[in-house]
Amino acid sequence: MSLLPSAARRWACIHRLSTIHKARNLGQRFSDPDVVLIGEYHGANVGDMAMGHALKRECYRAGRKSVFQTLHNLNRWPEFGNAVAVVGGGTVLTTPQINRLKQRYAKNPQQLSILGVNYICEEDVQRDAAFLRSIHHLSLRSRSQAVRVQEILKSDNVSYQPDLAFGLFDASLARPKKQTGVVGWNCLPLYASWNGSQWAATDHFAGVKGEHWIREQLAFESTGRALIKRWSVRRSQVVHVPFAVEDWHFAEQFVGRDSSVRQMSYISDPLSVINEISDYEMFVSTRFHSLVLALVAGTPVVPLPYSRKCIDLLHDLGWTQFDDLQPRSAMESFEAATLCVENVKPIVLASDVLGRLRDEAMAPLLRVLAES
Repeated sequence: MSLLPSAARRWACIHRLSTIHKARNLGQRFSDPDVVLIGEYHGANVGDMAMGHALKRECYRAGRKSVFQTLHNLNRWPEFGNAVAVVGGGTVLTTPQINRLKQRYAKNPQQLSILGVNYICEEDVQRDAAFLRSIHHLSLRSRSQAVRVQEILKSDNVSYQPDLAFGLFDASLARPKKQTGVVGWNCLPLYASWNGSQWAATDHFAGVKGEHWIREQLAFESTGRALIKRWSVRRSQVVHVPFAVEDWHFAEQFVGRDSSVRQMSYISDPLSVINEISDYEMFVSTRFHSLVLALVAGTPVVPLPYSRKCIDLLHDLGWTQFDDLQPRSAMESFEAATLCVENVKPIVLASDVLGRLRDEAMAPLLRVLAES
């Protein structure tokens, strides 16, 4: 498979997203919003955009004008002193991200709410407990993490909520599934990054060595073979759905070695992705939001829980059979990945359950807007 077409398409996609991002920043110089929505809303990750769009849609319904700002370079975005500031979802409770928020909102922390987030290390929450205690409201997308943060902050102003992306649920998606013969799949390069010319092992996780990257490749190749073997008897088509630009590029290089897997191009619009997945018979998820959006689409899902947040989500939804899985096990063991695909019964949520999750996911935002 030629690298040039892949690299060219990836460059064009990144260039388009960057242009939109810069234009959004420039446009805010002439804006006067009621609500500033802060997150990783640069467009290169469908999950982040799903959380942002859910918030923005709810603000519109409440008659509030909102704008997106990007957290990782928040200092480059205009300040709106009278606007409500809402950090919307993601792994935000880390020291670098909290420091960015402190630089802007330390003098007026009651202007800020942080909704539907999670942490990686408790130490980051403990380190910035005073600031987090002083903001308007804090909610976490894991019940266990919400309880733990309440204990750390010694505050009742901390709550649990379902992930913000559940706010995109539309009852019209709850239609009978067609026998389309299409099986969706998402994979991500957890242990590698693109260095400009090739994929190489990364030290993003402490203690991770290059052999993890090799095992990750084997795990995904094994998953692909298991999917094709399981569904080929029904003449089904396996489609890889990227939830980030890097997923798309990674899949073209590794998953794409098997011509039986169709490669879907990266799409940053979460509603388009939900609509696409809603026509699938089944979906195999890896990224957290590939799991969430497949559930929102009403499509049966086989999860490959690569992180604790995936296992926490499944637990909070009542699927406790995943509790004993070690995070990232499906990324490090092709046996584990294959067993998930071959033996796990697909999970699905009823329309009334999704409607409840949507309402619960938006409730903290509505509370913040009502109190502002």
